[in-house]
Amino acid sequence: MKYRRGCGWRKKGAAYVVNYPEPEIDPLDLDYMLLCPPWRPWVTSPTEIGIAPQGMRVIERQVDGKGTGIWDLYDWISESDYPHFPDFFEEARVYGTSRLIPSTTPFKLLSEESRHLFIHAKAIILEPLPFLEDRLHLKICPTKIEFHDKPDLQNGVYDHCTALLWEAVDVMKKEGERDHPVALPRTRPEGEAPTCGYKGAFPPFKTKVKWESAILMWSTIQRFEVVKDDIDQKHLKAIDIIEKSGTNISYILVDD
Repeated sequence: MKYRRGCGWRKKGAAYVVNYPEPEIDPLDLDYMLLCPPWRPWVTSPTEIGIAPQGMRVIERQVDGKGTGIWDLYDWISESDYPHFPDFFEEARVYGTSRLIPSTTPFKLLSEESRHLFIHAKAIILEPLPFLEDRLHLKICPTKIEFHDKPDLQNGVYDHCTALLWEAVDVMKKEGERDHPVALPRTRPEGEAPTCGYKGAFPPFKTKVKWESAILMWSTIQRFEVVKDDIDQKHLKAIDIIEKSGTNISYILVDD
């Protein structure tokens, strides 16, 4: 089925790394893909490990400071396409993930054991107290950390939780109800119907949110999909790159 995502339509001749929810899995059960607390394998910015905004990089997985021989795909989600991380995740609930993968990617390093790790600039709320004092509980902690859902604010026992991101969507222009519907994709032209959506909430009125980037989500790599190009046959180059790389991840040719 052809549909517009937050990052637009798929490009003819390009390769995509995809993961679709299994038919028997309830989309509401995909919270296992979320990381809480978010993971930051850097000091101040993902650029320290060579990941540019809106970019991808393949990095060897480390255990106790040693390489494991398994390489993971790090992927920085664009804020221009998905201003808030829940936009991306809620779209993935419905359609799975489909991300353009550059032809320069070292496909040979990717395997069935690899993971796809997703980064967003608005991943951690540095000062979560205002959100916890006025929490709407639109979502529970995805990793079931007890003090995330039941913080002890009086004694200062609290922290940022990934679930709070659903309560920090957009900006409240005048005081009122915080919860509101979010129609996706945000990038659709005026007059085009949304394809999915979710319930989000504005930050508490007049709260200035300070953010940090982090890894918020992971998935397996189900396969590559190459979009057929009937005019210029650009898909042949993409297929050639994947086949010659020696990766054990399969690919299929799709119409769109």
